[in-house]
Amino acid sequence: MNIKNQQSPQDKKNPNKPWVKFENVCLTYNQNQRKDNGQRTLALDNVNLSLKRGGVYYLTGPSGAGKSSLLKLMYLALRPTSGKVELFGRDIDNLSRNELPELRREIGVVFQDFRLLPHLNLFDNLAVPFRTRGQEPHEYENDVIDLLGWIGLSHKVNQLPETLSGGEQQRVAIARAVICKPRLLIADEPTGNVDPQMGDLLIDLIMKLNQYRGSTIVIATHDHEMVKRAGRPVLAIEAGKLTQYETPPTHLRFFGRDKT
Repeated sequence: MNIKNQQSPQDKKNPNKPWVKFENVCLTYNQNQRKDNGQRTLALDNVNLSLKRGGVYYLTGPSGAGKSSLLKLMYLALRPTSGKVELFGRDIDNLSRNELPELRREIGVVFQDFRLLPHLNLFDNLAVPFRTRGQEPHEYENDVIDLLGWIGLSHKVNQLPETLSGGEQQRVAIARAVICKPRLLIADEPTGNVDPQMGDLLIDLIMKLNQYRGSTIVIATHDHEMVKRAGRPVLAIEAGKLTQYETPPTHLRFFGRDKT
């Protein structure tokens, strides 16, 4: 797949502006969202972060620390209880109802549970991001076929997700997230269900998106060896509080796989 692309006009307007910015962000769940006997739960506590365009960041923390909540704010599945969230230089509180879906289409997400559409074959699953943009098959067919080849699943192009192994579904989920070259890619445990060799290939695909498109990448992982090898900035979260490091600190704690 030709992942190279020119910067969009929006990208050129404010090249030094943070691509993702949180200012004093708090997120509270009420009793209708979580079963806490009517108590309100503070998921994120006064979070501040600044992610630059083209940066690669690793997010780590224990189960229940707030990782999932932080990611949901980034891909606009939630709004903060208080504080300010900016994406691509735009305050999300100022977005109109029509602008919000447009901004969401600039974000690629790899979910832990894949979220492939069970009634669609592999080709059609990868084509979903193009179709939501109103593109015709002749505009994206080559990209879909090329990317299926890259992840080693060309021979299963017409199969349904239920026929795939967990690792194969993981590959398709990552391919779907990167295929439209999003400005922000959020990957939640992207190598958790594949062998090390395929994991390296998938991380390479994600990094190509960063290298050629200038996409900002956020990878949530418990693979401390991956984080150390990458030497990239780290977002460490615990009990709803976030600390941002420019390089992996030697004292950073790592935890078992988070399924929440």
